[in-house]
Amino acid sequence: MSSRVGILTSKAGITTIKLRDGLSKFLNAEIIEMSRFFDDFSELKNYGIAMNYINSRQQITLGSIAETMTTLINDVSTFMRCKSKALVSFLMRKNGIPVPETFILSYPYTEEKIEEILRRVDFPLIVKPNSGSCGKASILVREEDDLRGVLDYISAIHEIPPVSEKIVVLQEYVRDARDLRAFFVGDEIVAVEERVKEGGWKKNLAQGAHPERFEMSEEQKELIYRASKVLGVKYAGFDILSGEEDYILEVNPAPGLKISEIYPEIFEKIAKFLKEEMRR
Repeated sequence: MSSRVGILTSKAGITTIKLRDGLSKFLNAEIIEMSRFFDDFSELKNYGIAMNYINSRQQITLGSIAETMTTLINDVSTFMRCKSKALVSFLMRKNGIPVPETFILSYPYTEEKIEEILRRVDFPLIVKPNSGSCGKASILVREEDDLRGVLDYISAIHEIPPVSEKIVVLQEYVRDARDLRAFFVGDEIVAVEERVKEGGWKKNLAQGAHPERFEMSEEQKELIYRASKVLGVKYAGFDILSGEEDYILEVNPAPGLKISEIYPEIFEKIAKFLKEEMRR
């Protein structure tokens, strides 16, 4: 088997370039932009393993083609399972893993559905798309009128086909919680950061927060190990809210690598995992 590692992406960007440069100190890693292929994908057979950073909208087609040619980390099924915030929340609850209270609202958003939601939710709450990252399009809603306004706007957008999968997630707003990201590789938590930001409720790094090293408790680590087994994920960023309780919030199967600024050793650990996978 080839020892070359491919980093599959729709288009090279900051994260995939950082991943290639970090891994290249330990193994032969190359970025592969899937857009360069038209009909012959056989070049992918030259890679012993490939990191899956393909855009989620192209995952079913391009990812599925890629995994017939090489081993993907993560495979398409796992990738799509993790990208669905609603599905992650459902699977966590089903397996007794704590998550913020979550409601799944699918289009069309009828008055009957909205009235049922209003009877069951407490404000404030977060309204966010089912897929996506970096806190984009997530809205903190404080009262009924705001929620109706947000849903009216989303409904208008969803009248324009095709727009995503037309599912909105409504989630409990957990007050005064620490926002943690655990970087999971293989079966190990290799780095943990707390996202710190003055003001505002979004603590995503893309929204201006900065990372600080954080030491998780054994109980918090156990949540992640349990969640990883439920999802079948081998490489991911687990977002945890830590307040009076600890909650699994979201799971990113193609995580950003800003965490490497405070954990530069992370690339060696990823490389070690990939080498072990290629030896199997």
